[in-house]
Amino acid sequence: MTTTLDLIHATARNLLGTSRESLNRLNGSVTSGATTWTLERNLDDITEGSYLSVDLEVVYVWEKNDSAKTVTVQRGMIGSTPAAHDSQAVVTVNARFPQYTIFEALQQEFRDLSAAGLYRMKTKTLTTSATSYVYDLAADDVIDVYDVRFDPAGPENNYPRVPFQWMYGVPTEAVPNGPAIFLPGTVESGRNLQVWYKAKLGTLTGLTDNVETVTGIPPTAVDIPPLGAAARLLGPRESVRVQIESQPETRRLDEVPVGSTARAGQNLLAYRQQRLGDEMTRLAAQYPTLTRVHVR
Repeated sequence: MTTTLDLIHATARNLLGTSRESLNRLNGSVTSGATTWTLERNLDDITEGSYLSVDLEVVYVWEKNDSAKTVTVQRGMIGSTPAAHDSQAVVTVNARFPQYTIFEALQQEFRDLSAAGLYRMKTKTLTTSATSYVYDLAADDVIDVYDVRFDPAGPENNYPRVPFQWMYGVPTEAVPNGPAIFLPGTVESGRNLQVWYKAKLGTLTGLTDNVETVTGIPPTAVDIPPLGAAARLLGPRESVRVQIESQPETRRLDEVPVGSTARAGQNLLAYRQQRLGDEMTRLAAQYPTLTRVHVR
């Protein structure tokens, strides 16, 4: 099983390699509204104005008390949401890439992977009616309908295929819940109709999500989202570096010329594209193109 946190760590490895950041831990749990936090280790690396990243939240440090090891914080910074955190939760001081920003990049990556051709196959069972030609799929994640078949009937015990037309953009008064399929002619009432359709990947909601279960991404493809998420996060860093208000460090300018960050992101994107092609080939072998008759 791969969790959201596993993907965040994989993305961080793509971004940071083996470099280390300053860490601390919460000494006691905190509620979503608590503004005074007690930390376990000394506060040498924390200053007033530091950002602290814990789970999927980023907070700003207004004050600190070294002897008590407490900090007064502003909750839910840079778009994150205040949340409760357990005692011993790891706190990253001035994280270059907070877990929250990596999580947001992963969310966008899953949405884009569906648009790029990665999908999960889902099924839906509908019941036929002799007076109905249009069947509402009641699903908002449909990319394309792959196949439609009747449940087996008779001694042949097979699944006869059904000619169909996939309908989208149908007025809601006719199909209130989303895309639909149209069947030609009349059919026997009460038959189960099995619809296979290509669906968009799901979205993650928390650090402990089972990625394969929640998103539907194949286990062989879980390495792809961290590649794309890392590339997304490198772009803004290059933009900040070349702003006219910024003065780059001399050493960095000499040894890491302008554009190096962007090139690193391009390398990640190139590898992501290669891996995406591999997985789409795998999907094509698993779900080959069917010869089907669509009603026009």
